[in-house]
Amino acid sequence: MATLSDFGGRRAVVAGDRTLSHAELAEQADAFAEQLGSGRRLVLLRGGNDLASLIAYVAVISHGHVALTSTPVRPTRVVTTTPTAPRSAAKSPSSHRPGTALDW
Repeated sequence: MATLSDFGGRRAVVAGDRTLSHAELAEQADAFAEQLGSGRRLVLLRGGNDLASLIAYVAVISHGHVALTSTPVRPTRVVTTTPTAPRSAAKSPSSHRPGTALDW
């Protein structure tokens, strides 16, 4: 399967007066994904129709996370939480994985 970097300098996105190549988009997505940490996560993305939202979405899906998209609420920030599992799910390791919400 091809990755964004495989398309190199070809234009990937034009946002206002900015143009990013596939390689630049991949680089920015990689930098953003560092905030998500290791391990697969369900990530709530509250974003809009803008470059920052696209970079966040590409970061999430290209690093194996699952994206749940929603409308924006407030300026960008990363919030990591560890949900409390109900007693019935206490034996399931997957119920203890942290979740992440990204607002912008």
